[in-house]
Amino acid sequence: MCYSYISFNSEITEDMMMTLRVFLALILPCVLGVTKNTYRAAVYEHVIISPINPTMPCNRSVALALMKRNLEVYERQAKYAASLKVDIMVFPEYGITGFDQTRDSMIPYLENIPDPSVVWNPCLEQDRFPECDVQIALSCMARNYHIYIVANMGDIKHCDFPNDQFCPTDGRFQFNTNVIYDKNGTFVARYHKRNLWDESPLFDGAPVPEFSTFDTPYGKFGTVVCADMLFQSPTQDLIRHYSLKNLFVTAAWNVFFPYVIPTQMFAGLSKLSEINLIVSNARSKENKIASSGIFSSNRIANVSGPDFDSPDGVFLSADLPFQPEVTSKKTNTTIDKQTVESVGSEISFEQSDHMGFQYSYKLLSKLAADISVCKGKACCRLVYEFANNSKNELYVLGVTDSGIEEPGLLHLQACTVYRCEGKDKSSCNKPITSAKSTFSKIILQGNFTAKFVIPQVLTVPQNGTYSMEIDSYTYDKEKNLLISAGFQNPVLSILLLGNTLDTNFVSPKKVNIAASRNGEEKIFRSQTSFVTLVIVFICVSFFQSL
Repeated sequence: MCYSYISFNSEITEDMMMTLRVFLALILPCVLGVTKNTYRAAVYEHVIISPINPTMPCNRSVALALMKRNLEVYERQAKYAASLKVDIMVFPEYGITGFDQTRDSMIPYLENIPDPSVVWNPCLEQDRFPECDVQIALSCMARNYHIYIVANMGDIKHCDFPNDQFCPTDGRFQFNTNVIYDKNGTFVARYHKRNLWDESPLFDGAPVPEFSTFDTPYGKFGTVVCADMLFQSPTQDLIRHYSLKNLFVTAAWNVFFPYVIPTQMFAGLSKLSEINLIVSNARSKENKIASSGIFSSNRIANVSGPDFDSPDGVFLSADLPFQPEVTSKKTNTTIDKQTVESVGSEISFEQSDHMGFQYSYKLLSKLAADISVCKGKACCRLVYEFANNSKNELYVLGVTDSGIEEPGLLHLQACTVYRCEGKDKSSCNKPITSAKSTFSKIILQGNFTAKFVIPQVLTVPQNGTYSMEIDSYTYDKEKNLLISAGFQNPVLSILLLGNTLDTNFVSPKKVNIAASRNGEEKIFRSQTSFVTLVIVFICVSFFQSL
């Protein structure tokens, strides 16, 4: 047998070794004659332990004691996940710090999280940075159980006000932050939330959009936080620029009946973007937060219900393909704005929803009809046919083109079809959790200026259970057009949700956010080229020896 000797003039760095490990993991199945095309993901919907007096200032030891209580729960769940051979596990937003602190009372809960360009294994280098107890705990968790860990915590960065352009007046940034550790416990990615929701001035939004990704043996992964999912930037820009097929999300998303429960929106985003979407939502009775899920394009792999009253956390796991199914379809159906505005004569009325968005509505007063309604620059058309219209149930078609500033900055363009609480139009917008009416036909189209629109469906197989039925309809994202020949279960709500606000897309090449762990994609590419040559040589030599 011949051996080749390769000499290198440059030093083999830790980054290069990390890259080599990733690529060796990719070729091992080839060498061993085994092909694995799935990975196992898990989420834990944690019943978050919050401070008893969250607005009261405390010292670091008190804050750390509270956070360790949450981390102990994480530890047990990670151990259980390891027994199931889970590869990657996600925990929820605010899962470590708890809820409801003020900007000042949050300080002892924060840690200075370094840029991922810093090669650091907190579990093995515990004295490298001061006051990094949470980061050490997460790193050791990942290392001890040989599992990728995605978690959410608070980051603090001191700045020079007023000389730094974006620096807050108190001289510090406080970021809602995702951190990721690989199976060895190495810190591989950090993401600062851009689009805040009911958390200002507690946290500051990232001054510019960040595009955080990390490479694994299962492909490239990205991460965002909760409300970021509603925005073109960073979420859609991240998915498009990196051709991402896997997105991990930490969330603390409220349940809003009848419009949307969290998994309804998550399922629609997964279908729209044709990605694996893994979302760990918090569970909180006080804040009406619940419902997590694991989705793969047109498939719901595993979800939890919106039962925020339950005192128990929920563990979910599922096997996901490296490459999710491509499901997008273009249709020949065309409805221009002129047509939309001229169709239908049903009674219209105005109402505000529970968050302050202004809606115009038309009643679904017939067993079958073609109706439309417009507001501002948004128009909606609905062609529908009831298979069974319960006498006690009233449905409406609604449209909004309106915005709010609190609890977060958002301007929606949306079409919605949903059941009102009673038979009178005054009961619309009130929470409702059940339905008996079924449709044999739904064609819903929105004419919007919003850049991307998320389709969402919620049906009720029986009281207390909910289904997203993402395989019961097609969606043409070029036309904002949802078509169904009928859903299997009674419909609670159907929604086309668009956001006209764009938080200023910045090319990832211009943002120092460590697209890969070393922070410079060109470095990663050069290392990849080097390792690729080595892999090719190994594979060729191996097969020639057979």
